[in-house]
Amino acid sequence: MLRHDLTTDSWVLLAPSRAMRPRDTAVPPAGPPGAAGAATRCPFCPGNEEETPPEVFALRDESGWRVRVVPNRYPAIEGSGEPAAAVGAEPFLSFPGIGAHEVIVESPHHDRELYEQPAAHVAEVLRVLQSRQQIHETDERIQAVTVFRNQGRAAGASLSHPHWQLLSAPVVPPHLARRDGVAQRYFTAHGRPLLADLVDAERRASERIVEESEEWVALVPFGARFPYETWLVPKRPAASLLDLDAVSIDALSVLLPRTLSRYRAVLGKFDYNVVSITAPGCARRERHFGYHLQVLPRLASPAGFELGSGMWINSKLPEDAARELRNARAAS
Repeated sequence: MLRHDLTTDSWVLLAPSRAMRPRDTAVPPAGPPGAAGAATRCPFCPGNEEETPPEVFALRDESGWRVRVVPNRYPAIEGSGEPAAAVGAEPFLSFPGIGAHEVIVESPHHDRELYEQPAAHVAEVLRVLQSRQQIHETDERIQAVTVFRNQGRAAGASLSHPHWQLLSAPVVPPHLARRDGVAQRYFTAHGRPLLADLVDAERRASERIVEESEEWVALVPFGARFPYETWLVPKRPAASLLDLDAVSIDALSVLLPRTLSRYRAVLGKFDYNVVSITAPGCARRERHFGYHLQVLPRLASPAGFELGSGMWINSKLPEDAARELRNARAAS
């Protein structure tokens, strides 16, 4: 169920079942997929497929599955039925929990990080994310699809086996709605997408650019909220993950692991989130919204000021963070 917070004009997901999630932060003994130890301790490892809900999609070859998609056993949102209006009246407004919560198991390897995967496999994972988002966006009840990756306990991961998640909802989350509104106002005033102009300015300044390819730019944003926060922005206009063509996906499958390997060189073992910032339903075919990925190392937790004010305190200058990441050795 979703409930409305009148004081912030935002929606909050109520999902008590999430408290029942199993937690596994210990890494099983190294070994091939399905080896004793890994298979007996992790529901995402080969041999434990019966411990997840029935899969909705998988990529397979002669050795078994390479990528597997299953409904989340402890979903933050789930529900079916016809589009419905909000229930109740202010200040006690709620909305049926229509949507889906899926897990995209990145690989059969329990202890292989994304930056250790071949680029071809990363591209496969990205294309699976595209296809799953496409399926959920065809549902007229859905207003926003959020794709993300949590790695490590500090980033909110309850299981250590590398995986992505997809959550579709019948309302636009407030952070995304605000980003969409700002972009729309900028486009109306200037006739150009805000993010494209921002990237052009960053490329001219150069001091916060981490890496650049023909298709993508990796940069630490001027107003970074987190230490070492990095955005991966396509050079060609895109409003959604669905707008990325094969060339762009292949280029991203190289840049994303390289960016994570730079973090590893600078920070050692670290927890992080990757968030796909894609246009909400109301802006899917508009020109103002700028698609990008945000990579967010979790080096500190929000404290009283952040929680009380909604403002972030970043202890690392973006220029310094970009220089360290730029000078770090990336995986080839």
